[in-house]
Amino acid sequence: MSFGVSVPDFWLGIMLVLVFAGTLMWLPPSGYVPFADNPLGNLRYMTLPVLTLAVGEAAYILRTTRGAVSAVLDRPFVTFLRAKGLSDRRILYGHVLRNAGPSIVTVIGIQVGVLLGGAIIIETLFALPGVGRLVVTGINQRNYPTVQVGVLAIATIFIVISLLTDLIVGWLDPRVSDGARE
Repeated sequence: MSFGVSVPDFWLGIMLVLVFAGTLMWLPPSGYVPFADNPLGNLRYMTLPVLTLAVGEAAYILRTTRGAVSAVLDRPFVTFLRAKGLSDRRILYGHVLRNAGPSIVTVIGIQVGVLLGGAIIIETLFALPGVGRLVVTGINQRNYPTVQVGVLAIATIFIVISLLTDLIVGWLDPRVSDGARE
């Protein structure tokens, strides 16, 4: 888990290319094939970029989940539920994850913003078409309207994800939405 949190995406991407494309020759180092044209080819080209982005994000989410679940397991109501005879599985899935959910969902929402920023680098590294690569190309060509539209699109996506995150947290923990009215 510490590996995923501490390794930068661009370095991990380069190392994955060296191992899986350079040494083992299992996957292509860069490029893109549309999913509609060749689903298997798209999977081959997208494996390294997705893996590169997923390692760091999964490490943060797993660390937060472990901490949140651990904090909830120490609360008195869990002891009461065990004394009542509920199985550990039912306590975990029915009660503990429900109480730990808001902090986990919040971290996932924040990580989407990190993911959008990392996608800019990964799209450039793996020669993938996307908004991030469009922004980088616009910067290199000094095409400021393109850069502005790309940044606006990324910011809009992040704002929508943040709004959805807040709505989900309010649904999981009604105390959050009730506290706003006071």
